[in-house]
Amino acid sequence: MITLFWEDVLYIHSDEIDAQSKVPLVMFQCSLIGSGAKNAITFQCAGANDLKHLVSTMEYFIRNSRLGHDTALAGMPYPTQGLRFNGTENVINLLWADRPADKAGLKLGDRLGSVGKVSNEQQDKPVFESALASLPVTLYAVSPTDWDKALIAKNSGAAKFLSPKLRKVIFTVS
Repeated sequence: MITLFWEDVLYIHSDEIDAQSKVPLVMFQCSLIGSGAKNAITFQCAGANDLKHLVSTMEYFIRNSRLGHDTALAGMPYPTQGLRFNGTENVINLLWADRPADKAGLKLGDRLGSVGKVSNEQQDKPVFESALASLPVTLYAVSPTDWDKALIAKNSGAAKFLSPKLRKVIFTVS
């Protein structure tokens, strides 16, 4: 029998497991890692919403047991930032609720443009992954509407270069 107190939880680790087979399978796991424990307690969920509710519940109980202090959340796409984007166009296609990316104002469909400073050339996925590994970090993003306006302007000849309106997004530890 395992006895684990909420205040002993060091961090919550969550994973998306994509099994590539004839019938693709996607599962989600949530593990609680406790101070001094030899093994983690792991829960499996069938869907992202189930995992979101489970993690939110765990965070609630841990926060209340620690007088308002959160525990670390690891294993998510880009640890603690809670976002995932495709590698070719840097379009955000997954955004976890109440994580720094969501709190900073990023939305699904936004494109990541650059890290640290405004750049005319869109940076590659490894640059973003490296920058998102620690906080604070400043990104520049483009909304889908602003991207479409810039494409129309370039394709109609109104603009010589593709230059969408970038907005500054700052991820901080809260």
